[in-house]
Amino acid sequence: MNELVSPGADVTLTGRGPVWLYLRLAHALDGRARKRFCDSPVTGPVEVFNHAPH
Repeated sequence: MNELVSPGADVTLTGRGPVWLYLRLAHALDGRARKRFCDSPVTGPVEVFNHAPH
């Protein structure tokens, strides 16, 4: 995962998958990604966390 996501990147997770997989990915991205979104056809992109300074 660290090779795929550069520090401070904005990440969007899409596609079908079990909830445990999304939680596992979120845990792996903690401290690495600046922002994380989940995108679905029903909701569109939803911001899950944002560590960007305001």
